[in-house]
Amino acid sequence: MLLLLVLVTGGWVGGISFLTDSSGRGLGMTTDQLPRWPLLDDYTLPGVLLLLGFGVLPLPAVVLLARHRAAGFLAAAGVGILLDAWMLVQVAAIGLLFPGMQIGFLALGGVLIALGSTGARRATNGGDRVRTGHPEGPSSRSP
Repeated sequence: MLLLLVLVTGGWVGGISFLTDSSGRGLGMTTDQLPRWPLLDDYTLPGVLLLLGFGVLPLPAVVLLARHRAAGFLAAAGVGILLDAWMLVQVAAIGLLFPGMQIGFLALGGVLIALGSTGARRATNGGDRVRTGHPEGPSSRSP
């Protein structure tokens, strides 16, 4: 959940930054770095996509995981796949201009995929609720 919340924070910061300053200067970028694709005259569309794709879309996965639902693992893996796809398209479109950020987010996507798929496999043995290691399940915990 922590990794997803870090991603949500980045989605909000990046998205809002691009939407309030579509030149990209707030994040150290310029419109010259954008590929010559339709709708990419500035960072408005990337801002919307960042905000929705990584600021909002991961929230159901966080909620499902907080509620100990196995579907949260699959949702987290799906977010990881989306993140890696986003970063690979970004690297193909603009190159490796921000290697620390780009490689870091590619790695985060890979970790979300690995943790999500591993958690989903393990949770299938315990039904819809995530097993916690407690002999009687999550509800056996003391308040």
